[in-house]
Amino acid sequence: MGNLLAPLCLAALLLLNACPPETPDAAQGTGLAGILVPADLMGMVHAGSRFDRVQDEYDLLDELGVVWILKDFSWSGIQPGKDAWNLDAYKTYADNGKARGKKILALLDYDVGWIHDGTYDDDPHTDGKSHEYISKKEIPLFCEYVKKTARHYKDRVDAWCIWNEPNLQPRFWTGTKEEFFALTKAAAAAIREVNPGAVVVGGAFNTLANEAWIRGIFESGAMDQIDAIAYHPYTPGYLGAEAVYNNFKALVAEYGFEDKIWITEVGYPTQGSYGTEVPEDHIPDMMIKTVIPLLAGNAKHIFWYHLFDPPSNRQDPEDSEDWFGLVKDDFEKKKGADAYSLVSKHIPGKTYYSLLPERSGIPDSIRAYYFEGNDGKHTLIIWNDDPVSDKQVTVTLPGSGGKTYDAQSGEPAAIGETATVTLRSRFSPNPNLGFFTWENTDAAKPPRISG
Repeated sequence: MGNLLAPLCLAALLLLNACPPETPDAAQGTGLAGILVPADLMGMVHAGSRFDRVQDEYDLLDELGVVWILKDFSWSGIQPGKDAWNLDAYKTYADNGKARGKKILALLDYDVGWIHDGTYDDDPHTDGKSHEYISKKEIPLFCEYVKKTARHYKDRVDAWCIWNEPNLQPRFWTGTKEEFFALTKAAAAAIREVNPGAVVVGGAFNTLANEAWIRGIFESGAMDQIDAIAYHPYTPGYLGAEAVYNNFKALVAEYGFEDKIWITEVGYPTQGSYGTEVPEDHIPDMMIKTVIPLLAGNAKHIFWYHLFDPPSNRQDPEDSEDWFGLVKDDFEKKKGADAYSLVSKHIPGKTYYSLLPERSGIPDSIRAYYFEGNDGKHTLIIWNDDPVSDKQVTVTLPGSGGKTYDAQSGEPAAIGETATVTLRSRFSPNPNLGFFTWENTDAAKPPRISG
């Protein structure tokens, strides 16, 4: 993420968060055709780099159910000088990931000081060493880095993303939109030249990207050789994340990309000054309530931002970047880690059906998401969007082996075919959700929630 959202933009996002979007059935309209959730759905940002504890980190990633890991394969790391190449800069990272069966999304990004004739900006985030800018005349130099990197890591990197959050200016891009589109188009062609079958991702826009950015990248032709578009729906809460995602999806659908969206960053800090902070006790519910509508909206991959907090003695209470982690620096899991595991274990590979479960006598404020696997396993997640009133509902699971899970700990408890749960209001000091699994559903008796 790398930068705070402007206060005025946050105010707008807070308004989005205050207004629930359409109910899932009305929004999706897919009926019983369903949406297949990719088996490799779940990813993690800034994962795989703890070279001091490699085995421990990958054991943790396996425990969490992480499939994809994301890493900047930055130009400055690959080519620190005009005639200085270090193609093996990310060899250890890539080799470790492949050895442990992880898929790698590598970001090709940022400039190098030596292309700017020794003149640098004063951006404190880059220590005065970078313009975050590639001019038209410098694009061939960037493409040389892209080709060499894509060729070198062809068999170890599973997908390439061109740049990160260019619309967040001047943090990550100081040129014009048109200059960025030209860079994207040239970089995509460079990857195709050395690896025609590569998976290439473009955009990597965050919440603040306006229509000029989104339409522009398509209408410029920059996406012509690109497989998917990346998006970062950062907002103060899950309703905002869903709303901005749906708006983004509606725009890219005009260009045939409604089913080609990768969420390469989404998350919430537990402290700081961005304005998107969430108390740690609320992170488990917030995570699930954010991720589930995104994948029900046909997001192909979801990368949580991010894995580790820095050491406690280096955490700045005002810097939100220091508080996004699901795990502390000493490998102690924070609240939210087990919720991530619940999703990664019980959702990927299943089909989402928007018209199930059957509903009877319950208000529209009750959200319900049903997922069915080909292996006879099923998942139902419910919560209450009413801002004031708690709601009691009865869940009927027509099968065997029914379980309910605590989102805070991930611990299961056995239940019978029916269970009654009180779903607290959205603004409750202790919001909750219902997370249920069961097996061997009787096809003649679909799952049901009733008042």
